[in-house]
Amino acid sequence: MERFSNLEIAEVLTKFESISWRRQRVLQLQLEGLSTMFKVIHPTSNEFLTITLNAYAKTEDFEFKVESNITLIIPQRELFGLMTRKNKALFAIKQSTLEQIKTSLIAFLNQDRVALEDIFTQVKQAH
Repeated sequence: MERFSNLEIAEVLTKFESISWRRQRVLQLQLEGLSTMFKVIHPTSNEFLTITLNAYAKTEDFEFKVESNITLIIPQRELFGLMTRKNKALFAIKQSTLEQIKTSLIAFLNQDRVALEDIFTQVKQAH
């Protein structure tokens, strides 16, 4: 496990992109019980984003799980679309692609709540 602190946004993205996910998946499969995780904590808000590789994905594509303590306000239409109610939800995704993970990470690093809400809503609608 490597630990870094006080990295700039570009440095965090470089660290994330330098991970050999294929190699990590092979290691996870060889050493049952091992998890590959990438965790980022925002220094001022103490919000975190934890990205975990799912080595047991059903396809050859990389699959990730995202957990966080980020509370989002998600509008939800009710009563045939006539009313909109705002619900609180934690930013979490059970099945995500590498591209969605990168987008989520960038939004998190930039503290872009609107982008995180959009990602969350898109993923929920797709599943």
